[in-house]
Amino acid sequence: MSGSKVAWARKTVDIRGLVSIGLIAAIGLGIALAPMTWAVLVVAGIAAVLATLVRPQIGVLLVVVAVPFGSVRQVRVGVMNVGVTEVLVALVLAAWLMRLLARRTLAV
Repeated sequence: MSGSKVAWARKTVDIRGLVSIGLIAAIGLGIALAPMTWAVLVVAGIAAVLATLVRPQIGVLLVVVAVPFGSVRQVRVGVMNVGVTEVLVALVLAAWLMRLLARRTLAV
């Protein structure tokens, strides 16, 4: 080592990496401790949201499937009832608008 310089790398903490690892661990713990029905619903819901954000067409297909079952489970919000269909329509609209904004084809 005579004559050679040793460069010590500065260790930086990646906050985004730590937050994402913590979030994944919390979701995994929640799924592990939840009843099986809720765990399946959460995993299917996350998969549906991610698939719709990547391809809004998948969300439209999910809306077609959800329409006949829309009145099975509803939550009362103020003076209206919100079901799976309304949530999926809002998600498809949001994904579509985000895609248009990302491609810069939506003039705001």
